[in-house]
Amino acid sequence: MLLSWLAFPLLLLVLCTGCGLLVRRLAGIDLPLPLVAPLGFTVVILLGELISIDSAIAELAAPLAVSVAIAGFIVGRPAWSGRFETWAVAAALAVFAVYAAPIVFSGEPTFSGYIKLDDTATWLALTDRITDHGRDLSNLAPSTYEATLRFNLGSGYPIGAFTPLASVSSILGRDPAWTFQPYLATMAALLALCLYQLSAGLVRRPPLRAAVAFLAAQPALLFGYYLWGGVKEVAAALLFALLAASLPAAVSPRRLTWRAAIPPALTAAAILAVLTAAGAAVWLLPMLALAALAVAIRQGSVAMLRRLLLVGGLALLVSLPWLLDAGLLPRESGALTDPGELGNLIGPLSGWQAVGIWPAGDFRVHPSDTVATVVLIAVAIFAALVGLHRIWGRRALAAGAFVVALLVGAAVLTAVGSPWVGGKSLATASVAVLFVACLGAVVLWERGMRVEGGILLGLIAVGVLWSNALAYREEFVAPFSRLSELERVGHEIAGQGPTLMTEYEPYGARHFLRDADPEGASELRRRLVPLRSGGSLETGATADIDEFALEGLLPYRTLVLRRSPVASRPPLPFQLTEAGDSYEVWQVDESPAPLEHLSLEGPGEVPTATPSCDTIRELASRPGIVHLAASTRPAPIVIPIAQLTLPGDWPVGGGGSYATPETPGIAEGSFSVPSRGSYGVWLGGSSRGDVEIEIDGTPVGTGGPELDHAGEYRQLGELALAPGRHTIALTYSDPSPLAPGGGGERFALGPLVVSAATAAAAKVDLVSPSQAESLCGRPLDWIEALPY
Repeated sequence: MLLSWLAFPLLLLVLCTGCGLLVRRLAGIDLPLPLVAPLGFTVVILLGELISIDSAIAELAAPLAVSVAIAGFIVGRPAWSGRFETWAVAAALAVFAVYAAPIVFSGEPTFSGYIKLDDTATWLALTDRITDHGRDLSNLAPSTYEATLRFNLGSGYPIGAFTPLASVSSILGRDPAWTFQPYLATMAALLALCLYQLSAGLVRRPPLRAAVAFLAAQPALLFGYYLWGGVKEVAAALLFALLAASLPAAVSPRRLTWRAAIPPALTAAAILAVLTAAGAAVWLLPMLALAALAVAIRQGSVAMLRRLLLVGGLALLVSLPWLLDAGLLPRESGALTDPGELGNLIGPLSGWQAVGIWPAGDFRVHPSDTVATVVLIAVAIFAALVGLHRIWGRRALAAGAFVVALLVGAAVLTAVGSPWVGGKSLATASVAVLFVACLGAVVLWERGMRVEGGILLGLIAVGVLWSNALAYREEFVAPFSRLSELERVGHEIAGQGPTLMTEYEPYGARHFLRDADPEGASELRRRLVPLRSGGSLETGATADIDEFALEGLLPYRTLVLRRSPVASRPPLPFQLTEAGDSYEVWQVDESPAPLEHLSLEGPGEVPTATPSCDTIRELASRPGIVHLAASTRPAPIVIPIAQLTLPGDWPVGGGGSYATPETPGIAEGSFSVPSRGSYGVWLGGSSRGDVEIEIDGTPVGTGGPELDHAGEYRQLGELALAPGRHTIALTYSDPSPLAPGGGGERFALGPLVVSAATAAAAKVDLVSPSQAESLCGRPLDWIEALPY
């Protein structure tokens, strides 16, 4: 946790500060101290973007950023001038704490948005690649990882938002999955610094500036996208605020040298690196045009207009190498303009969400408290009008350009882009709307209307913090222990692909197993993995290994399979090499492939069945058969939740196999075991709260909140049981009201499974065709006809 949430942000801030000091010195201007680290962030972006163009030097991005930062601390020391902005730092730290809370309070260095949206798996794949190979896609074997990269990097997808994450994670030797959320939170803190500076000249008192920056940096829609892994939305909001804040120094009549244009030019170039060129232009052009108009009115100087042209020219010059490769839009850009493209939205988002207040745990739905929502949004809009009046009255170029450009950009993208793109643009623009609303409230305070201003600011704060508290309660936290096991497995099987995953786990197929040429059977893939029933898995689906046709499995050298009490043993060419808490690794040995594989399965989820003697004899009579192999294992005891006595408010689903606990309670029942032995107790489904299992009144095991895809199980404990009947009780407890992810949508639990063995413990019996009848009457997992 400390490495992710302390070392990573500190190292990133040190790099950004050093790089910012160097630019400040080169520009020859007295750049305000709150903008130094955000400006250095653009340098880290651009260094990584430029280095990534050539795969031969892609690994130098991190060392180069460190070198530039060191140079900045050396030559930039005399540039440290002015009073230390304590309140700016306080605002940034407070914003970082708000963004960090949903993960830090989970107790694990994980990330959010799991199951809700799998885009973060793609962002991690891009980060992996650019760390060592830049945009180069050569020498990649066909896999889900390769297909993900080729679909994105190969089509010119912008990667600027990922280069600082890649550089700092590589320095720390930390997988970017565990630094991804701290990275986003650090960008939010840098955004607060820029907003603090934007309020300078409009708000006299530093504490009030800090209040504006603290609230404006966390509008509900942006915070909601943050919890979905919205890296580009947070980065864009930061960079646009920085660009606006750096414009006044660039166009000041007291600074006529071209060097003053460096900070906004670098920021504009970073925006082009983070967004598509066409998308960035929608925001950049209004901002630069407004700045040009303001300069022309105030100064009447052609030289000032030339300065703005210089800003744009320098930005294009820096951006030219990757713009020539990527083009104006990614080559696979149909979804950006398709009016029917919702992505993961339910429908187009409401334009009112740009105000920054939306008290709903899921920003895709309307708040349940409509009256309070309307009142709070109306208050914020009124305050925003006051704030706009102050900006106009002070002729505040920076704040005015920021607000107008983001509103115009969001309006254009919402009108011409898909609902998915429109939602993202509203998230970015919401920072500007909330900024000017908070500004209006503190302006009233400073004018002596302290009661009115305090009420306005208090209501805005209530709306923002209420909205984000609800989002915090409905967060989807990724299971750290299970995914960290995948990370370890990925290191161990590196170079031993191709690898197949039969569960839907995009973080495995796109990221953690990347060095083993992984493919997900229901993911973006290069090979069709046929089912025995015909066809292939739909996207997001999971199937048991025995549901796949043998010929579809044989191209793979390694299988990474979820441990499950109802999973079949893989076909005989595959042998178990490792069994962890959540995953088993199976690899092909040198044996010839079976001539035929006969899958058997019982009712429900039972993986064994008793074949008829006629079926066995027919298989044994096939030509070329030397042995029959039979996979044997004790049949698991599947206990559908509906068989238990349930609390009244636990609705049952799935034909009685699972129930959804709406309230804390206990489900009780009984089951029988056929023989003495050690039995594992497993629970299917996901849980927002804690679960505990007791058998015969003895605690067996507990489990905390954990999210999972459909059809998967987790083992809660193990105990020895005598033959006969036993009682079982499943206790569900709601999480603490302060726990992240403890509210919102309830998940189904079930079934319960009591099992003496998993696929890893299955035995394989070999018999000659003449002894085939010895298999009659036995429950078997499968039978194979072997040529040896």
